[in-house]
Amino acid sequence: MEDVMTADGFLTNKRRSPVSLGAALAIQGVVLAGLLSMAPKIVERGREAITMIDVPKIEVPPPDPIDPPKPTTEAPLSRPTTPDQIVPTPADPVIFTDPAPLTPIPPGPIVGTGTAPFVEPRLATQPKPPVFVDAGLDPRYASGLQPPYPGRLQREQVEGKATVKVLIGTDGRVKAVQLVAADDPGFFKATEEQALRRWRFKPATRDGVAVESWKQMTVHFRLES
Repeated sequence: MEDVMTADGFLTNKRRSPVSLGAALAIQGVVLAGLLSMAPKIVERGREAITMIDVPKIEVPPPDPIDPPKPTTEAPLSRPTTPDQIVPTPADPVIFTDPAPLTPIPPGPIVGTGTAPFVEPRLATQPKPPVFVDAGLDPRYASGLQPPYPGRLQREQVEGKATVKVLIGTDGRVKAVQLVAADDPGFFKATEEQALRRWRFKPATRDGVAVESWKQMTVHFRLES
């Protein structure tokens, strides 16, 4: 029987038919049979999923023995040494005495009693400057001093002079001639040639040693009357 609610709100008992009841029982039987047929498979699958594995026990080797620490011997503490006490000793007192009075020397000449000869002090001597001696004509060659008269100037009756500077070597010969002044170039030319060929000098010296030097010379050209 089944309770059914009516339109007026009251429950009424309704009888089920045998056909519907049989159908319901048939459906429940089919479902139950299906569940019973599936149960062994579920159990088997559950058994297959769980596998028991025996894990061997791993033995851990014991750790290496640790040597016990050696006892350390402490060094004996050295006792501080106290330095010897220095006792200052008083120094000898310094005694100042008045110097002995000097005996005054009576005025008068000093007379020596020794036998050593008296030596006068010498003043420091300064070095002497070098002695320079100028060059001079060699009298042995005096006749060769005057140069020959230039022919053109002699024909023209021209007189004059020539002043030159000559470089005299250590052998007394003329090494060079320089013009200082001349009334005519012909006078200088004749003087230059004569100086280089014929002039001879005594060379200049410095402290007795012959040295080169320059000397100025003047030559006159005069016509004989």
